[in-house]
Amino acid sequence: MTVTLIGGEMLHWSDRPATPALPPVGEITGRTLVAGPHPHDLIASLPAERTTVLLRGLPDAEAVAGLGVTVWAGSLDKVAATPAFDTIVALDGLDRLCSAEAETLDGWDERLAHLLTLLRPGGRLLLRVENLFGVHRLIALPEALGDSEWLVADDRDPHRPAGLAALRERLAVVREYAAYGDALLSREVLADAELSGFVSATIAGALATTGEVLADPAALATRALRHGLALELAPAWVVVTGGAADTPDAVVGAKAVAAADPPRGRTLEDELIAAAQRRDLPAMRALLTAWQKSPAAGVPAAQVIAGSASPAASDLTPLAPAGDPLVALSHFAAAAIRGDIAHLWPAPADEAELTALIAGMTGREVEPADVPPLPSRPAPGAVRELTAERDRLARELAEARAKHEFYEQQIRGRDAELKRVRQINAVLSATAPGKAVLGGLKAGRRAVRAVVKRGRA
Repeated sequence: MTVTLIGGEMLHWSDRPATPALPPVGEITGRTLVAGPHPHDLIASLPAERTTVLLRGLPDAEAVAGLGVTVWAGSLDKVAATPAFDTIVALDGLDRLCSAEAETLDGWDERLAHLLTLLRPGGRLLLRVENLFGVHRLIALPEALGDSEWLVADDRDPHRPAGLAALRERLAVVREYAAYGDALLSREVLADAELSGFVSATIAGALATTGEVLADPAALATRALRHGLALELAPAWVVVTGGAADTPDAVVGAKAVAAADPPRGRTLEDELIAAAQRRDLPAMRALLTAWQKSPAAGVPAAQVIAGSASPAASDLTPLAPAGDPLVALSHFAAAAIRGDIAHLWPAPADEAELTALIAGMTGREVEPADVPPLPSRPAPGAVRELTAERDRLARELAEARAKHEFYEQQIRGRDAELKRVRQINAVLSATAPGKAVLGGLKAGRRAVRAVVKRGRA
């Protein structure tokens, strides 16, 4: 299939890699326009004879042409409004649809308006919208600007929806999803308290840190979930217009999920930390023992669903493959330290000591030296976690120095006492009274020996 140049194409520009690959939600029917860079497997899953792909970079267009679909290379403002499409897929958003030379579509709202002119009345639009106040921006550090930063998202644009409510007013939204990585979670799923464990595990698994950030994004997102802000603080939203009868409740790993499918309950990590915060050691010991006696013993607690606050081993549902149980305990110890609750245990110095202490609560004797190091620490570039680790190491160093100074003082005191005793002995040995006393002691010892000998005779 050849590439059609429609105008405004960027001859030496590529937008790959795309933003986090998002799967389509619901059935895509009729003539379909895929606007912007999308994963090739998504494009290949659509009927080639009814699919058109719009890309502003010519290298990207030539790469997609091999999939057998119709390919337009150029800027969105050069696309004619007829014939209209039945479905438009814009899961990369609107920011990468116009070329650097685009003159007529200035701003997010104008690009959306032009895109809607390409959709037939009642047609379906699948649109991803970045949340400019999402968790990914709250934890971001300043970065060096690259070549692709000639167009940045304008959060001061009064015509750009400043939140999900404004987006619903702008479009006839029939279904909306919070996009965390490649996971899409509907409002209904996020609001279901009985699915909090599944949602928390999904969010934690979908968010990964690839560079320096202020804090662990998974920890911040799961905390937002506990406070009912997971939808408002999502990194992006995916909205559907034009009928939502066939849209799933969630999409995880390109797999549609109905609300009745996932196990219900909180994560075991939430239950354990809640018990620790209450200082309910019997409940915590029961949870740890049930966990370590179940088939989920080697699964991290953040990926285990507890059916109740006091689950039996059979009530624990793992969401990930099992590994070494001691490594799973170490993951929980690390979560306890990151969650600022490690002080609830008696003086744990680090993850290894806290893991050994937690293992002891299950009846397993473990030495800190036997605890294997974690394969990779969560969010290695998180400034908050690195700062906490630095402070913990500084406290350990201060305690070690204090102990060293105490032992030095003890040694100096004992050396001084031993020196004083030796001096007294030397004085007593060198003086006449001292010699008389020593002579008397020796004479008394000889007399005693004589008496003992006569008694034996």
